Amino acid sequence: MVSYYKESSVLGLGCFDCKYDHTIHNELNKLTNICDKYLVQYYKIWFEDNKYYIPMELCSHSLRTVFDFKSRVFGRRSAEEFLTEFFISCQIFAELLKCVQHLHDLSPAVIHRNLKPENVLIGGKAGNLCLKLCDFGLSQVFKSLSDNRNPEYLSPEETNGGTVDYKTDVYSAAKIGKNIFDIQVTPTLSGMYSSDYKLKNSVTELQKVLISMQSLEPFDRPDCRQVLQEYTYWSINGYCLSSDGYKRFN
Repeated sequence: MVSYYKESSVLGLGCFDCKYDHTIHNELNKLTNICDKYLVQYYKIWFEDNKYYIPMELCSHSLRTVFDFKSRVFGRRSAEEFLTEFFISCQIFAELLKCVQHLHDLSPAVIHRNLKPENVLIGGKAGNLCLKLCDFGLSQVFKSLSDNRNPEYLSPEETNGGTVDYKTDVYSAAKIGKNIFDIQVTPTLSGMYSSDYKLKNSVTELQKVLISMQSLEPFDRPDCRQVLQEYTYWSINGYCLSSDGYKRFN
């Protein structure tokens, strides 16, 4: 079947070499039945030459691309620039939480277990872009993927070989969130928003949220739905970005 496709460019590499296994085949088939706007579509699977092939929905960029350009776009030379960056970061983080929650709301629920910026893709078209999770469920199927996960985003229970449930994704989402906001509070940065009551409170609440999502005990972590329910406390709204709104906080 591979010969039917013409390779134009390599979009990504994954090691799916293994012997045919009926259980693996069934698990992969279940993943191809998932269709959700927050998840990359797995179109089909087939086994050939001791490899599993999974053509997926094309998404050209990931959150890693956003991180690479973010510092260049927002120079943080003024409080107003930081305000805009924080507003956009809130939107991105909220959409990430929705993606993860959608995965957990599936029946049966799916645990990603390999959340990282490279697995959060940007889909849709210009003017209607959205985040989509990819590689969900695959680390549970292919040991080679499980062994090559980025330790920066792994929960303590994953690292220590403990019992893993959906709260492991919550921990990883918080780690990604820290990269989205990139708010290393220094005296210089603090001075940018210390006089902005709303922004200062939102940043403080956000730090509390990220800390709770990274609790060592999975039971103590909120799920993504609970974090989204507190959105108005750790975010700012678009009114803050208008000139009148910005002056209101200065």
